[in-house]
Amino acid sequence: MSLSKLVQDNVAMAFDMLGDLTLTATYTGKGAYDPSTGAVAAGQSTTFNAVLTTYGAYETNGTTVQANDRKMIANAASLSIEPSVGGTITAAGVGYEIIAISQDPALATYEFQLRR
Repeated sequence: MSLSKLVQDNVAMAFDMLGDLTLTATYTGKGAYDPSTGAVAAGQSTTFNAVLTTYGAYETNGTTVQANDRKMIANAASLSIEPSVGGTITAAGVGYEIIAISQDPALATYEFQLRR
């Protein structure tokens, strides 16, 4: 078993152990634009478990990371489609736009910067 697979398995187990501390979120990607009709098709959606938190005062700079932005950490294995900037995440009935996405070196988690 590779080190990255071991990390991914442990992250999945950690999310299972968090239980009630996690929430169910839905990611919806941006749909494709159809120039012939001028319409945007509905994007793909997937449901996943994540932890939603705030940024610390030392992380906010008022420009890149604003005071009301939220940070979400998700088990990468729980997403069935690859998320992208500009997509939306709905968590606890609140919709957020994805501003930035990063992934750890083992590809076990996604960290989303979200904005309402």
